[in-house]
Amino acid sequence: MNIFVENSTWNNIGDSFYQIGIQGLLSELLPDANILAGEGPPRRAFGLKQATLEKCFHLREHQEADLYIFSGPIVSNLHNDYAALFQSLKREGKRYALMSVSTGRTLEQNEINRIGKILKDSPPDFITTRDQATYDVLAKIFPNTYNGICTAFVSPKYVDVAPVKESVQYFTSSFHRIPEPDYSFPADAKPTVDNIQVTKRKPFPFKPLAETVEFRSVRPADVGPFSVVRPQHGIGRRLRWQQFPHANSFASYNPSGYYSIYRSTKFTVTDRVHAAAITVALGNPAILLWEGYRSGIFPRLGMDFSGGQVMRLDRSRLEEETENLKTFLLKNIS
Repeated sequence: MNIFVENSTWNNIGDSFYQIGIQGLLSELLPDANILAGEGPPRRAFGLKQATLEKCFHLREHQEADLYIFSGPIVSNLHNDYAALFQSLKREGKRYALMSVSTGRTLEQNEINRIGKILKDSPPDFITTRDQATYDVLAKIFPNTYNGICTAFVSPKYVDVAPVKESVQYFTSSFHRIPEPDYSFPADAKPTVDNIQVTKRKPFPFKPLAETVEFRSVRPADVGPFSVVRPQHGIGRRLRWQQFPHANSFASYNPSGYYSIYRSTKFTVTDRVHAAAITVALGNPAILLWEGYRSGIFPRLGMDFSGGQVMRLDRSRLEEETENLKTFLLKNIS
């Protein structure tokens, strides 16, 4: 069996984490199948308008497989990026499924109805979700929906990367929605994630310029005994100064570099869901300073991020959830 796994749209490098997890999980689970990396929708990757979309060669529409897997926070945009492809696949007698998906936001009832019609007209083999809220929506409109986990949490198992030298002591700080906070440690205690003092900064009041002002601000290269390494996940930015705005900024088109950084970090402070997810998946603590729909991947595995609490992953809980997910997948794919 040839299984197409959407493995693209990496304008946000976090997309690669859960897609790599799916590829690895299926390769382990189905050793006799060919797990193939497939292309994603160009509108999702580049934010293209219709006039530009009409000029695109839509590679994914021409890639051949027996089963197609689509993933991520795509549910609210099925009508834009996937509905026509689903219809085409069903006409050709092909199978498809949704894995590790999320609605990405709260949906209005008319949006839920539209999603229900898409799934009814072109039904997938199965759906696995990555947060409880998405499961609660989809289970009501598509019975073969499984309350799963974000596959980013299992992805480090399938990525071998070079470690950072032990002499390089650092923590990671990755921000997108809010300004990077100010950091400090108590003078009379050993500096750790459990006693770091995080002071939020107010954004520039004129919103259209807020991001530019933040990028142009001067942030410290070091705090206490640690360097501050700043992974930039939004690699789709056109301007280089936006990708490398502060001291120790890191940006790459290669996901493995991010795994290497998060594997060796002391801890991560971030408003990016998948920066925190990969950090804890690699065995390090993380603080998430953003509460939104997509952050539901953490409570699904028993982690509480509220109030800037330090999160650590319960490895036994992840292993249990992963085995349950594997059982569901084997039942539905073979």
